[in-house]
Amino acid sequence: MHWREAGLPQGFSILDAEDQQRLVKRLIRGQGLDEARWVPREVTWFINAQKDEGLRPKQLKDDADPTRRQMIKLYEAYEDACRRNGVVDFAELLLRSHELWHDVPGLVDHYRGASGTCWWTSSRTRTRSSTRG
Repeated sequence: MHWREAGLPQGFSILDAEDQQRLVKRLIRGQGLDEARWVPREVTWFINAQKDEGLRPKQLKDDADPTRRQMIKLYEAYEDACRRNGVVDFAELLLRSHELWHDVPGLVDHYRGASGTCWWTSSRTRTRSSTRG
């Protein structure tokens, strides 16, 4: 519904974990890096961990650590590849949702119901209440 505000193409696709691994593997090879040293699963974990913390590559510091510097470069290349191909992973969906709610004035209010709570909060409460018996 808010794909445009999120900076996504209208027909964006969502990568599953396997697709994400394949893309990271391709980026590692494309940069001429050794997959034994730059393990795709570890690079993917790094990328997802940064997104979970709400951090984009430009916000990260390498602290003069060459390994961290390369991980940040891979994260940046990953974001660029996703943008070019109109794809997002699950962590990206969550991060973009967070950024939208934070950066777009009035969007949270748009989703508030008459009770003043967001629909997902009230549905979670109902679900929890109904399971207590």
